[in-house]
Amino acid sequence: MSTKIIKHIDDRCYACKTCELVCSFHHNKVFQPSKSSISVERDHLNGIWTWTLDDSCDNCENEEEPLCVKFCLYNAIVIKEEED
Repeated sequence: MSTKIIKHIDDRCYACKTCELVCSFHHNKVFQPSKSSISVERDHLNGIWTWTLDDSCDNCENEEEPLCVKFCLYNAIVIKEEED
């Protein structure tokens, strides 16, 4: 049996944070990144950023596809099949 999971492709991401905005809207009907399941953080001293997805992600239940995947401008977020 396989499970669909959201994956992030580092070299495609520009840390625009659109994924944070659409995720927060899905969960809370507000555009507020602090209420998102996704966190994009950039270290302004060295330019390195991190992308994380927490346990509150429900793969955008009741949507055709996760909104972070749908609205990622750079195709940096994708759905992958993983074997259980």
